[in-house]
Amino acid sequence: MSTTTVHMLIYQDDLPASAQSLLLWQHSCKERLKAYACALGSAAQISEALLFGILIGTSFDAATGEQLDRWGLLVGEERGGLTDTEFRLLIDLRVFVNTAHPSEDNMYSLISRGLAPSAVRADYMRPGGIQYHVASLVFTPEPFPTRIGQLVRSFKPVGVATAIVEYVPDHFALDWETVVPLITNGTGTAVLSKLLHDGR
Repeated sequence: MSTTTVHMLIYQDDLPASAQSLLLWQHSCKERLKAYACALGSAAQISEALLFGILIGTSFDAATGEQLDRWGLLVGEERGGLTDTEFRLLIDLRVFVNTAHPSEDNMYSLISRGLAPSAVRADYMRPGGIQYHVASLVFTPEPFPTRIGQLVRSFKPVGVATAIVEYVPDHFALDWETVVPLITNGTGTAVLSKLLHDGR
């Protein structure tokens, strides 16, 4: 059968030969015993191929469609219109939320991973809050920002406001000394930034 290491599964591709190699020395030259071991190994090879295919096909990294939906149900997330890639990331983030300590560093990691490759900057607000500024090439399309906001709401430290604002640097920037918005280029719309999570 397949053997496991910390990082991978190893497919055994020649079980008939492996079965013959396990024969005792005094039996290794007897054709009937060799044929019997080869037959057992061939039957095991069929099971190996079948089970390995099921195992790989239902693993988290390879799951798609309904299989991925089942992974979501295990951790308490529904697809809600997300693609397989987006939903896989959301499930991964939900596992992180369910298992990690809700610290400021982990909040930053959650937002950075969820909205990658955007750049994230954290600014502390008095008396007890953090505002995360997300610089994206384009605004992240819904419904993903809403789902990230839900993760943040369920994960943020108690009593700490955590607002998340997304903006496109080509059109909008902040003077970090005075925290004054600066219009650097017109977007063609009135939208300069988006509030992804209100912090509550």
